Amino acid sequence: MRLRVNGRDRTADIGESVSKSAAVREKRGPAPARIASGISAMMLLDARSEEEYRAEFLRLLRYRNGLDTFDFHIPRKPGPAGALAARFKGVLWRLLRYQHDRISFRQNLINCFFTGLFEIEIGQRDREIADLRRRLGRIEARLQPAGGRS
Repeated sequence: MRLRVNGRDRTADIGESVSKSAAVREKRGPAPARIASGISAMMLLDARSEEEYRAEFLRLLRYRNGLDTFDFHIPRKPGPAGALAARFKGVLWRLLRYQHDRISFRQNLINCFFTGLFEIEIGQRDREIADLRRRLGRIEARLQPAGGRS
């Protein structure tokens, strides 16, 4: 393996560190789960109008408005000091997880309330706009014959 940074060969000074990090990564097990393509923020790029963008944004918001408290891999540096620090962080996580669960539960409630509020607000705005368009259409229809011009 050859490492070049800014046109200079850096294999000697950073190559070993990269190799160690790669070896540690291989020992960790499977890679983290990927987000399904159907719930990616990249889906917003496909919107052809503000309405489509808003609808897609709300759909994605429903997927992402909850925090989870699942166990996770704690990143670590190579070597004994890195292993000790990772073990210490794991103990801290187990000690403090109940607090994290309580805070996450409350935050999930707040997030769900706000998502619901956004949906209600957008629905109300859409109904008001549709009503205003209907009323404007009736007014324009009344004015059309009277003016005689288009």
